[in-house]
Amino acid sequence: MNLLFDSADTMMDYIKSSLYEHRTFNQVTLGVSQMVIATLLKQYKENEDMEFIRKTPGWEKFIKKWEG
Repeated sequence: MNLLFDSADTMMDYIKSSLYEHRTFNQVTLGVSQMVIATLLKQYKENEDMEFIRKTPGWEKFIKKWEG
């Protein structure tokens, strides 16, 4: 999960690839990665299907890191 959150700032970098140079993309809004992280954190904390994550060793350390 740390890897996912650490790379959130670069999730839209694919639009810079020469593979997509023929495409026009809308400007990426600043704060999108923070919105993704906040949404995932909320799901991890509140969704009953994610309870197994909350029981994982290191959960408290992880949540402290990402909630600031």
